[in-house]
Amino acid sequence: MITATRRSLSNFLDRVSELSFWDFKVELMNYLDFADVDGTISEVTQVMMWEAIADLQTGHHDRPITAILVIKTCKRLISCLTTEDKPKPSELFLTLLHQSEPLNLVVLLLKLALLCTATHTYLESCLAELLKYYSDFDEVQCHEFIQLMNLITLASSIYTDETRYNLVSIDPFNPLVREKRIFSQARC
Repeated sequence: MITATRRSLSNFLDRVSELSFWDFKVELMNYLDFADVDGTISEVTQVMMWEAIADLQTGHHDRPITAILVIKTCKRLISCLTTEDKPKPSELFLTLLHQSEPLNLVVLLLKLALLCTATHTYLESCLAELLKYYSDFDEVQCHEFIQLMNLITLASSIYTDETRYNLVSIDPFNPLVREKRIFSQARC
């Protein structure tokens, strides 16, 4: 099931509003945490994302969090997750795309976009860079990327609507079955 709900975002924002920038980074990593069938992928993702933001604006670590610091942090993570190595996909992007459930990457990007709406244009430009990069490949070579872009489009439309969608695994007890179904319900 998609866990990037408005409620979890609201809870996160309530928790971090009075924190220092350093403590915000720690809480942000907890907010972005996810579990993968392969625990190593989850751990690698967390380490790489932490390394991307740990040294960001170190002079502000003891100061209260500000909107500018949130924007810079979210942009850094979006870059880490997409096109850190412009114009090529980042190492973390490739790892999550090819060795994990692509939905994990979608959820991470969605959580960042919901947390900081000022980064939407930046996220779109990173995705455009990826589209440009993959445009040189034939459809078979970029099948996973096409699926990812379809998921991003779907997730984006879901969270701008007043309908709640749940992505449910057809066989949650068998990690080899990757088939999913989408169920909808009205938001209350």
